[in-house]
Formats: sequence, structure tokens, C-alpha cells
Amino acid sequence: MPSTYAHRRFGTNVLEHLPDELRAQLEQNRELYDIGLHGPDLLFYYHAAKSNPVGALGNAMHEEPGRVFFDRARRVVHCEADRDAALAYALGFAAVFQISLARRSKRLSIRLKVPTSCLLPKINRSTWSKA
Repeated sequence: MPSTYAHRRFGTNVLEHLPDELRAQLEQNRELYDIGLHGPDLLFYYHAAKSNPVGALGNAMHEEPGRVFFDRARRVVHCEADRDAALAYALGFAAVFQISLARRSKRLSIRLKVPTSCLLPKINRSTWSKA
């Protein structure tokens, strides 16, 4: 499962580049951050040998715009009793979402002949602090 390793390695790299305070906060809930790093891909491993509703949900999530997940995640982060745990999962998911965006943007940038950086959004930390 090279994708599993790639997601974990990328997430570790992201942590190494975060401000100390945020990194320490995420390390308190590292397991949830690591689970978030796989996005909906973990759903594919449930009885992977045959079609099932859990795997179908993973496929459906891959087809939805990121906004669907992140709008709900923001509400959960603000309502959850353990906000740090919810935030760790959501930021892990956000990190893997950046991988997907980069991969798609790279293919699109080649077709459009524009730099990839023109197509990638920047993650705005203040989004998560809004009620």
C-alpha cells in the first residue's frame, strides 16, 4: 500500500514544518491526525475484496468538492467537547487534501501551460477559528 506510506510520510513532513505551538497541539492527538491523513481512503479497506456501502461512501467522498467535508468539519471542531481532537483529524484530512489538489493541479497545469502554484489554494488557518 504505497499510498498509505505516502500519506503518512507527507503528514510527518507537514508536522515538521508547522509552528511549534500547533505541532505540539497536534501531537497530543497524533492518532487522529494520522487517521485524517488518509482522508476517505481508509473506507476502501473495509471488506476491500467486494463492493459494499462503506467503500461506496469512500468513492462518493472522492467525488465531492472538498467544501462539503470542510464545512462540516469546521462545525464539528466548534461544537465538539474535545476541539483539539476534532481539529487534529480535520487538519490531517486537510493535509491529504492538499496532496490531491497538487496532483490534480499538476495535471491541469501541464494541459493549460500555467504554473501549478496558480492553481493551488492556500490554507487559511483563520478559517478554523471562525464560529
